[in-house]
Amino acid sequence: MNNPLVSIQIPTYNQKEYIKEAIESALVQSYERIQIIVADDCSNYNVKDFLKDYSSIPIVEIVVNSKNKGRVLNYHDTLYKRVKGKYFINLDGDDFFTDENFINYGVSLLEQNEKHKPLIFQGDHNIEKIKLMITEYEIIDEYSILINGFEYFKNIVDINEFRHSSTIFETKTAKSIGFYNFNCLFTDFNSAARLLLEEGSIIVSSKHVSEWRKHQNNATFSLGISNYKNEIASICNIIQTAKNKIDKKELNSIKIKLEEKIFKGVVFGFDQNKDFRSQLYFFMKYFKFRFFYIRLFVRFIYKWIT
Repeated sequence: MNNPLVSIQIPTYNQKEYIKEAIESALVQSYERIQIIVADDCSNYNVKDFLKDYSSIPIVEIVVNSKNKGRVLNYHDTLYKRVKGKYFINLDGDDFFTDENFINYGVSLLEQNEKHKPLIFQGDHNIEKIKLMITEYEIIDEYSILINGFEYFKNIVDINEFRHSSTIFETKTAKSIGFYNFNCLFTDFNSAARLLLEEGSIIVSSKHVSEWRKHQNNATFSLGISNYKNEIASICNIIQTAKNKIDKKELNSIKIKLEEKIFKGVVFGFDQNKDFRSQLYFFMKYFKFRFFYIRLFVRFIYKWIT
């Protein structure tokens, strides 16, 4: 029986200093049946010329958009128009795999546990921490456990270990629920959270399989006042999907935790263009009388007066 095809989509935009390392980390994977799609979103340099050494490799496809689509639409179109594999991974052009056996190991577990309908394999997890949060799980080996998708979703905020480049998704189901259809900064999290709410399971592993490269141009670092509403709308989209699937009280608790995480990210996150007046206005507009917001406001004021 042939191993299933795995597609690695590598969306990129002006990541000239990183893109080759991303591609190389995909090429050295020990898994034999892979498709690599480099999807450039109209960068300001000649991508095809820069990556010409890869153009003759049969498993590599280099696509350059004729105009800039934006990050989310580039993700979406690559998945729906180019990906052919039973499974796929989204490896941003500034990230890279650190384990050459990542795909081989992940896919073997997904295939061996088909009776549990695994929709996701994800590395870079603290398994011991998760075992303390979730009572029902199945031990696969010394590195990995299998968890019902609903149970993982219920603890998704506290686990807080989602990483796009460490995740192998089951393509058919991902497409069926509308992966990358929500235009927000954390569209990858939005999509993965909704996938967990399908009937199936997730396999999580303590193996370190990829590196999220942190630099000043990371999309994540742009979280700020300007995109707060989009992120809150994304949370509402996730919660709406979970209605009638998860207890109302539990769901409300998850919603509050997600909203508070985004609020905290705006106030003390990565936005480089913050000023006291705009931040104070933000607090006044979205403040809620909960201990979390009061504590955060005190911390905020202290930050500006010291």
